[in-house]
Amino acid sequence: MAGSSRGAFDEAFYAALGARVRATREERAWTQEQLAQALGIEPANLSRYETARRPFPLEVLRGVAHHLKVPLLHLLPGQSYEAVAPTRLEDSPLTERDAEILALWHQIPSTRRKLALDVLRAFAAPASR
Repeated sequence: MAGSSRGAFDEAFYAALGARVRATREERAWTQEQLAQALGIEPANLSRYETARRPFPLEVLRGVAHHLKVPLLHLLPGQSYEAVAPTRLEDSPLTERDAEILALWHQIPSTRRKLALDVLRAFAAPASR
């Protein structure tokens, strides 16, 4: 990313992010070619992301997390898998009502989920008198 208008923080962040992705990929015994193919991108582009010559697009980063089977936050510099590993649903059984709410949530178009979440937060907030 030399010659770009990015600041030193961005440069350091993307370098650490690329190193974290590469280390995670290698820990899981994926080659750049294999992961690039799974992501539907050229291996040269994955190499550019891992070496911080280009910033990772969010959709590519989400794909990396999906294929390497780690939480997205695990790929961010300074995070640990243990610190961000979500609670598995199997570890906390859902009630019928919880399952119904979750099923309804998945039926909401992604473009309207922020609004739905805002409404839920408004209902959950303490009532002011």
